[in-house]
Amino acid sequence: MRPCFQTLCRGSILTLAVASFPCLAASEALVVNGASEVSASEIYRGGYERVLDQDWPEAARSFARLLARHPDSEWADDASFWQCYAGERLGRASSTVFDCFANLLTLFPESEWADDAHRNLVRLGQELARQGSSEYQDRARILAQGAGDPETLKVLEALAHLDDAEAVALVLRQIERTEDPGLRARMVDSLEDIESPEVVQTLQGLVERDPAIEVRLTALETLGDLGRVTSDYLIQIAGSPYEPVELRILALDELSNDDTSPALRAMLREVALDEATLETALWAVAILGDLTEPRALEVLAEVLDSVRDPKLRLGTLKAVSEHEGGAALELLRGAIDSDPDNEVSWEAVPMLAEHETRAAFSALETFAGSSFPEPLRAGALDGLAEFESARAAEVIALVLLATDDEALRTAAIAAAGKNGHDAAVEPLLRAAEATSDSRVRSLVLRALDEIGSRRARAATIELQTNSPQGTPTQ
Repeated sequence: MRPCFQTLCRGSILTLAVASFPCLAASEALVVNGASEVSASEIYRGGYERVLDQDWPEAARSFARLLARHPDSEWADDASFWQCYAGERLGRASSTVFDCFANLLTLFPESEWADDAHRNLVRLGQELARQGSSEYQDRARILAQGAGDPETLKVLEALAHLDDAEAVALVLRQIERTEDPGLRARMVDSLEDIESPEVVQTLQGLVERDPAIEVRLTALETLGDLGRVTSDYLIQIAGSPYEPVELRILALDELSNDDTSPALRAMLREVALDEATLETALWAVAILGDLTEPRALEVLAEVLDSVRDPKLRLGTLKAVSEHEGGAALELLRGAIDSDPDNEVSWEAVPMLAEHETRAAFSALETFAGSSFPEPLRAGALDGLAEFESARAAEVIALVLLATDDEALRTAAIAAAGKNGHDAAVEPLLRAAEATSDSRVRSLVLRALDEIGSRRARAATIELQTNSPQGTPTQ
């Protein structure tokens, strides 16, 4: 049990236990003032076993006994919940069970069972109202009339899922009057399964006018969950430079990749070309990469011709690499070839491997050649490693054995290991034997281990056997 109200808690729990279960012997109830031979955890364990067995009479007696003997126990709130639960299974009146759960919340407002108790209160209140006892539903709703605290929220979330127009109206009114943005956002989230014109209208108003961005975001997500947002609505939000960046990004994320309308392409083009709002521009080019139609590739080509921001150019090249076909490959290759000294090209060149075609291999082989800057060549080697073929291993080996550049040698060794073909084993061994540099030999051993073939294991043994004195072998 959480920190208790001691005397009040002790008396109230005992009263609840005896009142709810008159069959509890008076002598057992009076044991509160004497020593107990059975611990609270043992009693709880026994009661919970009865719950699993669905032996509700014995479960109820066990939990009542625990509350009588150990009112301050850490198990008291657990026992109180199961006592109410068992009472309902025993067929006790819904009003009695309602009062049981209400008392649990009074005594243990911070209990881990509080959410379940709130849901049961709302359910029972609705049930009793249908039977003509509307005061119980009113009592549940009164709990939702507070100042927007977390306990109120639990009731509101339960109310929102009732098939009851008045309950939903109460939730909508509470959203309007609650000041805390976090609580308001959680209330909005509770509407995700409630399909009614009033809910949709409220959510649209929150998206467009609420002062708190987290509420606006949650409202838009909830509209999406309800299936009540159109592409035109999302395009309008995403394309507006006056909306917060976070809301525009969410609208972009909600847009379906199946939408190939001219309006979507026009909006994405406009957003992607706006380098001043980099975050939304990056999202726009990413969506253009997901669109499979050729006209999206045409927009990406225009973006590459126009923008200069390195992050945006790299994001655009990544989007281009997501497209299949020769046109996308040529666009990517041309962008790299036209600016080989740029870091963006160095990072983009491995993307050529995603096409997995002979033309892509040829482009990577060309960029691995000695006429290009070493960082670009290193990226090309990384792309060649993805092909896992003997020819790729041979190209990587040629660079490894010919270069004196330390960074390029390191990249070639890593690519040989990643490629995994036996054709790289002999060149790796030669590269290691040609130097006394312990770092290079260690990298070669790691690459051989990645290849993992019998030939690679034999080369590893040979290299370790012939290791210069003082050179680490691993």
